[in-house]
Amino acid sequence: MINGEPVVLDASALLALFHREKGWEEVDRVMTRDNAEVYMSAVNYAEVLSKVALHGKTPALISEVIHALGIRVIDFDFNLAEQTGILKPKTSEWGFSLGDCACLTLAKHLNATALTADTAWTNFDASFRVKLIR
Repeated sequence: MINGEPVVLDASALLALFHREKGWEEVDRVMTRDNAEVYMSAVNYAEVLSKVALHGKTPALISEVIHALGIRVIDFDFNLAEQTGILKPKTSEWGFSLGDCACLTLAKHLNATALTADTAWTNFDASFRVKLIR
């Protein structure tokens, strides 16, 4: 499911890697495979930065990690905003955040698998490819 295809990281996946939380090894495995194509929505990147800043750590460190790992942060453009806005009400039953919807929308747009720690994602809609890290 992940080998050879692009992956979009949810904020929870990058935070797990950064903090060495449960499931970080799965994120690391994906990041270090040959010819890894790893993306993240600018919305999810902002979410990661905000969580790191809340814990008193410098956001510059996350920026360095993003660049060092070769994660491509994709701008949240008009089309992605529309699709995310349309998806958000459909996910209210599962408690998805706007960031969750942005990640799923980008994954669908790139024909990629979304990598997350959020177990609710696998119950939502089979047309989205999701892989849990834990």
